[in-house]
Amino acid sequence: MNFYDLSIIATLSSTFVVMCVYFFLFSLYRQTYIGLWTVFWLIHLTSQIFYHIPLHQIGLSLLIGVQLTLVINYILFVFATSKFLGHKMHKYWYCWTIGLIIFTGIAYSIEAPFLLKVLPSCVFVAYIYFWHAWMFIHHLDTQGWGKYIISLAFIGTGLHSLDMPFLIHVSWFVPWGFIISGSLRFILALGILILYMERNFRDLALKEKQYRLLAENAADTIYLYNLQPPRGIDYVSPSITKLTGYNTNDYSESTDLLFSLIHPSDTFLIEKLVSDPVAASSNPFVMRLIRRDHVLIWVEQTTVPILVD
Repeated sequence: MNFYDLSIIATLSSTFVVMCVYFFLFSLYRQTYIGLWTVFWLIHLTSQIFYHIPLHQIGLSLLIGVQLTLVINYILFVFATSKFLGHKMHKYWYCWTIGLIIFTGIAYSIEAPFLLKVLPSCVFVAYIYFWHAWMFIHHLDTQGWGKYIISLAFIGTGLHSLDMPFLIHVSWFVPWGFIISGSLRFILALGILILYMERNFRDLALKEKQYRLLAENAADTIYLYNLQPPRGIDYVSPSITKLTGYNTNDYSESTDLLFSLIHPSDTFLIEKLVSDPVAASSNPFVMRLIRRDHVLIWVEQTTVPILVD
């Protein structure tokens, strides 16, 4: 196996990795645009089986078919990304695609020079990659490095698409071109994974903030008690102050404060809950608490066990 064959394997492997990353994300999120991205890379991977065939050995009809399929596939790519960013796909994309297909057909039918046959398509593809880089940087509302890594890969791939018509006949550069292409796709796959990790962390932080805001403004008192050693209250909502007279800091400093407020005749309810939280939490129970000002109050507790493996 020579260097040329290894370079083809490298670019095929990288395309396969990108496709697997998108397929993995689609299996998690089931979003239409991720499915379309996966289809794009699958078609792109399929077209690369012709890489090992010298260009002059590919039949004219097959060459035209592959080129037109890739052009349409890139429009699918743009459509998926527009959907992802929440933008409507502009009509000029369709006009450009139709014009490019007509121009390419004419160029092949009149046996125009090779550069005239492939350069418009390469410019079209490069522009799509540059457009993706611009859209990810300026229109993706996500903080972090993911979108910049993706944009860098898109810019590099766009530039590499532009050099193809001029360097494809330079025998020593062709394998390096495959390696460059493969490396950029590995960077793209890494950027996509980082981007979705950042989005997940951001969404989790936002949801945690929303849940905490809800808990801290609820009329009912919400608390989280850890039964695993060391036992104690991990969280209690501010409404506990109005209920018992003790503030949240008091409960953080004393792990037994809450249980010490329970009326002696009702402590068996909590003991039963602690010994078997799943069974005891099936129904709410009513018990008495002794406030800080020694006033006796009745409270109803609903328990939701959170089991940790």
